[in-house]
Amino acid sequence: MSRTGDRMLRDLEGAPPQPPSTEPDRGLSPWRAAAVLAIFAVLIGAIAWGVISRSGDGDPKTTPAGPSGVPATAQPSTPGVADQPPTLVNTGENWDAIVRSIVAYNDWLYLHPRPELLDEIMLPAHKEYADTKLGLTNLATKGWRYDPPRLPVIVERVTLGTRLSATKASVVVRYGPAPQYRVVDQAGKVIADSPATADGNTVVWTLAQTPGDPRWRLEDIDRL
Repeated sequence: MSRTGDRMLRDLEGAPPQPPSTEPDRGLSPWRAAAVLAIFAVLIGAIAWGVISRSGDGDPKTTPAGPSGVPATAQPSTPGVADQPPTLVNTGENWDAIVRSIVAYNDWLYLHPRPELLDEIMLPAHKEYADTKLGLTNLATKGWRYDPPRLPVIVERVTLGTRLSATKASVVVRYGPAPQYRVVDQAGKVIADSPATADGNTVVWTLAQTPGDPRWRLEDIDRL
């Protein structure tokens, strides 16, 4: 996917100002990768992912949304959202379930920023890993928050692209239209702002396993 965290992550495109992302690639998204984390890119997400700046006082830096790849009082949890992350379905070869699980985890991570959990869905080798973790840290420690509240990434379709090796696969992910992602600081000043999109987009996730670990995690996201 083109550089995610909200690109998750663009991915899991998603991704705080800086996930997995796992969010979709949305150009100037708050997690320009992340996200991707996004994206966690819409990782994730979609998978996506978007991105918070390198410092609370400096200029905002965005990264790709999917799973993609985040701030001093953590953003209050959305009512009804569990304080524990959703269960990851990231082993085996059910690619649809794996992608949707990583995107959901990335979405949760942006609402409950815990930088140490990024490793559950994104490999350190991902080019947006450092920025996504920084974004999650900013969300967890600087009092930044999503305004309006961050909505989940929509995954419309998941198909296996190429089985690159026994421990690596490329998966095509189609995201639906992305909502607005805007992050503000404690005083309400806008840190990052990514407008809503009318159309979805399609990205390619590279999922990989490390030696002795059966989990699939996001290694890269590229736009088709």
